[in-house]
Amino acid sequence: MAAEPLDLGMTALDVTMGGRPVGRLALTVDDDIAFEYDDSWLAEGFSLSPFSLPLEKRVFRARHRPFDGLHGIFDDSLPDGWGRLLVDRLLRRRAPQDTHGH
Repeated sequence: MAAEPLDLGMTALDVTMGGRPVGRLALTVDDDIAFEYDDSWLAEGFSLSPFSLPLEKRVFRARHRPFDGLHGIFDDSLPDGWGRLLVDRLLRRRAPQDTHGH
């Protein structure tokens, strides 16, 4: 029996490197993941992924394959299956309980 997805109520995530703003990942209304570089990163930064995220002022939508709808560089930074299980368990313990105790 698979666990229900955990809703953290987040629709966007700021991406930083060494304290500098790089850009923002966001969930679109179509449930796609999009990324846009921060203006300051465009001026002084570098491309995170030259083929899929060139250093340009635009919104990049991730393809559903091969990384389950996430840009490769961000997918590669996620924990593996075991790590995801541990994070999921931790978040479920910290999540507020609903009125039915679930």
